Amino acid sequence: MARPRLSAAALVAATLSCAATARADAVSDALDAAQAAYAAGDLTATSHGIAEASAALSALQSAELLALLPPAPDGWTRTENTDMTASMIVVGGGSGIEATYTTPEGVTFTLVILADNPMVTSVKEMFANEMLVTMMGGAKPIGGASYLAQDERSLMTLVDDRLIVQASGAPVAVMEPVLARIDHAALAAYGK
Repeated sequence: MARPRLSAAALVAATLSCAATARADAVSDALDAAQAAYAAGDLTATSHGIAEASAALSALQSAELLALLPPAPDGWTRTENTDMTASMIVVGGGSGIEATYTTPEGVTFTLVILADNPMVTSVKEMFANEMLVTMMGGAKPIGGASYLAQDERSLMTLVDDRLIVQASGAPVAVMEPVLARIDHAALAAYGK
């Protein structure tokens, strides 16, 4: 009797589903352990459990944002910094991801995505002020979003009034093709 075969897509989906469940369980397990420790009066274990849950949640957030980064164009490389979310507490919380893209000629730029961070408020106010946007270089439509060209080597946009996307370090013409590959609608759905 022939064995049923899974398609590659079904196998990948099942693997990702199991991985996401395992990671989500790490958060739940750590929170449950922290709650049990708290009920027992063990504040040290409670603190460790909360820190463990926070680290597991940071890993989930980083993985979700990482999946939303555009791939490197053919011949380019992309290097990710997935530790950014864990350090976001210093700047008010939220999550973030950073990637460095390098062209075959060695030109590099950094793409940063910050989500649910207090800095969004000031960026939101800046984007709402048309005169300020014009003074800073004007808005440039890229991939369905309006990016502020802060200077010749920096672009920034606000997605869903809660995510900042910033690219810097190379001429706009180098960064634009990568930014055009961002799925801004999927980015707006991040964490929801």
